Amino acid sequence: MQAATLSSAWVHHRHRLVFAVFMTISIFVWIAVGVQANSGSALGYQAIHHHFMMQTIGLGLALACILFLYKYFSLATNTYLRVGNLTSHVRAEPMIHLRPRRKDHWTVVGVDGTIIVAVVSILMMHVPRIVYNGLQVEMMAKILPIAIVFSFINSFTEEILMRLGLIVSLKGVVSERKIPIYCGLIYGVTQYWSAPGGFLGVITGAALGWFLAKSVLETRGLFWAWLIHFVRDVVVYSSFFSLSFAA
Repeated sequence: MQAATLSSAWVHHRHRLVFAVFMTISIFVWIAVGVQANSGSALGYQAIHHHFMMQTIGLGLALACILFLYKYFSLATNTYLRVGNLTSHVRAEPMIHLRPRRKDHWTVVGVDGTIIVAVVSILMMHVPRIVYNGLQVEMMAKILPIAIVFSFINSFTEEILMRLGLIVSLKGVVSERKIPIYCGLIYGVTQYWSAPGGFLGVITGAALGWFLAKSVLETRGLFWAWLIHFVRDVVVYSSFFSLSFAA
């Protein structure tokens, strides 16, 4: 009986590992398609069209991922595919000397994280643009609604693929403290081709990916991860499209 139980557990873990590998491959294939689509000299509305095609493919992958997770890992999926407990306590991370106070919870950390990510993203993306091209208030007013739509879709897609899918597939297979590390590594690598890109993009992306995955696990929900991601994407897309039209 014990041998049968162990065998069943191994099969279950193997299925989760296979899905985690499949999710990782799917993420990089999707990113590769996006990089290829934007590798040319597309500007203005052509650039928007390229991003629209990439987001359509990504959204399809995210919806397929949700259906698969509900079919095979419904319990874990129901645990995390929701808003979550926004007032959950922030766990300590001794390895990086993170020791939250007793009163520190995700309502505070989530708001602070959103503000910090927004400010850092603006400094990295918009300040250089303003220095070279000026404020371009009229253009930004036209671009911002488009940036918000793309940001909503992209943040949802990436949170499903790079947080929910990986967390659910790795839950019970590796320790809960290691899951954010894996999520951070995957997200960090994908940011090599994003903005700001390069080595700096990998480092900042890995840190952000770890933090977002930690929020999902501790709040048992996607709200803070999605909100922070959405705010960052608004800054990135508005900067990218403004530069594209200015060129």
